[in-house]
Parts: sequence; C-alpha cells; structure tokens
Amino acid sequence: MYIMKYLQREYATVIPVGQEKRRRDYRCLGPNGIVHLNEGKTDTMIHQTKRVPWEVLRIEERGHHAYISWGYRSECYRVIYFVPQALLLLDVRVQDVQRLIFRHIMARGGEVFIRPALTDSDRITFNFLVPVSLLKQEGVVVETEVAQVPLGPAVPYQPQLARIGEEH
Repeated sequence: MYIMKYLQREYATVIPVGQEKRRRDYRCLGPNGIVHLNEGKTDTMIHQTKRVPWEVLRIEERGHHAYISWGYRSECYRVIYFVPQALLLLDVRVQDVQRLIFRHIMARGGEVFIRPALTDSDRITFNFLVPVSLLKQEGVVVETEVAQVPLGPAVPYQPQLARIGEEH
C-alpha cells in the first residue's frame, strides 16, 4: 500500500498489474501521457545487510536452463523497495542501477557480492548485493520515510480556533 501511495504522488493514474509473493508491478500513467511500469518489492533483508538485492540470473531445475533475470531484462522504469523494519522506501531507476553495477565492477576488477536465493522449489535466483551507501554516494536512490507518504485523502476542511487576539 505504501508503494502505491508513493507512486500516486507523481503519476496521474497507478494501476496494480500483478503480484508474485512479496512483489507487485504497477502501470503508471503520467499527466503528459507517458506510461511507466514500476516494480514494488518488500524486502526485510535490506535493513540487516544494508544492501539492495539486484536480480541477475535464475536457474531452473525442471527446464535445466538458466536465464538473465528481471534486473537486466525487465521493462520496468523503476524499482521501489519497501523496508518494513525502517519504515522506509528506496526508489531507484533501473537504468541507473544497471550502469552503476557495471561501473563498479569495472573499477573494482570484478569484486562484487553475489547471493543465491531459493526463489521457489525449482528456481534459484542470483542477486548482486548493491550497498545502499554506494547508491547514495552515486545519487541514484531516493529515500522516503513512510511517514512522508499520506495513506488517505487530504483532511477535509476543519474550522480552526481563533488565535488569541484575533476575531472570528
């Protein structure tokens, strides 16, 4: 819900278009007619690791094959991570993170953290673990506290008490 409300601050229309476990995609229509597909993810490990998982590769047992994961083949414009323990949203543009990872690996001689995760009973996903500090340093993340995202409509007009010395 926080991610959708966050997106509604920027887009004229936000339509949830799919859900898989702790992820949801949103088709977002801007006031100028532009359409963006944005992905929302809830991730509890970001708070502990201080790293954002960026999917790179998946291996499937049944098909005995591997393929490039959404981090490099998705049509998404942005990914917004909800970090529940910190009540925080991390908003990154897909192309910015892809470029950052490439530059980081090239500069560090291939040094990168990769974490496999059991996605389903027959799929393993490999993630680059991108330090949140690197995203901040490069200016490619927008952090927003959930408290800054209104969950409901604006409060209707309420009469205010007159201040001392003012007339009604």
